[in-house]
Amino acid sequence: MRKRKISVMLAAVAMATASLGGLIMASAPAQAASCGSSQALCMFANANSGGAVLGGQKSVCGYYRNLADQGFNDVMSSIDNWANYTQSFWTDAGQRGRRLDVKPMAYLTNLSTYGCNDQISSVVWTG
Repeated sequence: MRKRKISVMLAAVAMATASLGGLIMASAPAQAASCGSSQALCMFANANSGGAVLGGQKSVCGYYRNLADQGFNDVMSSIDNWANYTQSFWTDAGQRGRRLDVKPMAYLTNLSTYGCNDQISSVVWTG
């Protein structure tokens, strides 16, 4: 419980909404804390960290070459990046197409704001 409070407090203090050179940072939603305690990266089917979730494991470098293999192709609507690394997303499988980089400890509550709601097909993360 203490870890969760600290994570949420640090996120609230450290986050500011910004967009610069394709790197994006946004305020942390409070309800995302449970996902962040077990994953480096949380990808949600609905806006505001809701609906079905696909996680990216902590302490590893990983990728989903084609999110269709996880049943998550073109359904992502929000992203919580709980890691201290920038995470990269693409609109096409195989890390191709338009790229969206999400800064460390950033939370994108609605991907339609960035023009890629329900369009993400591959991801590379470091946890």
